[in-house]
Amino acid sequence: MTLVDGIVITPASMREHAHIDAATQAGVPVVSLDRQLSDSGIDSVVADNEAATTAAIDHLICLGHRRIAFLGSVQPAEAPTLRIGKVRASVTGPARPSLERVRGYLRALSAAGLHADRDLIALVPHDEPKLRLHAVEAILDLEHPPTALFTADGYMTKSAFELLSERSVAIPDDISLLGFDDLEWTTLVRPRISVVVQRSYDMGRTAAEQLFTQMGRPLDANRRGRRTVVAARFLERESVTAAH
Repeated sequence: MTLVDGIVITPASMREHAHIDAATQAGVPVVSLDRQLSDSGIDSVVADNEAATTAAIDHLICLGHRRIAFLGSVQPAEAPTLRIGKVRASVTGPARPSLERVRGYLRALSAAGLHADRDLIALVPHDEPKLRLHAVEAILDLEHPPTALFTADGYMTKSAFELLSERSVAIPDDISLLGFDDLEWTTLVRPRISVVVQRSYDMGRTAAEQLFTQMGRPLDANRRGRRTVVAARFLERESVTAAH
């Protein structure tokens, strides 16, 4: 007996999703939110993480920044793998938002003719707040520190702001700070934090609409999953300025 008519789910793992497969095999419509399970044949609704990050880094580059740090939280079991060579840099791994944001960062640097510096990239387990602080500290203590920080999620934005405040590093006069995800506190602090905003409401609504569409038609065991991308937007506030 089916207890639900449909499921909208944000999978914890991109590799282990037998429970989701079991639901679809039982005839339950499923839509994946904020994750794309490309091998499961289910619809997904995601933010344009790569394009939005590329645009954010482009914004910093246009302001004259050349040493731009990337700090992101990752799922330890499914963390991106970086490869930085003398000519090009690449990243591989499960298609999580963290991977797409690293890819967007690398793409922006490459398009601007800038070489990716491994010392300016920190990927930290999302459940390790002390390691996040240590990562920010290590980047600030480099012999040639960055002029801008791009924090790829709310965890890292909070850690970066906390450490910069403790060290009395002036934002944006000493260093620019640009984050991904808009949280309530980012407008309560001074300066207010410039951010890339995921349209969470639109993503949720789109996922629900796709689910209702599936619920209204016969199950097709051979259908391919549809990927819907919802554009993010940039909110410019006071935490970013031209490099000097």
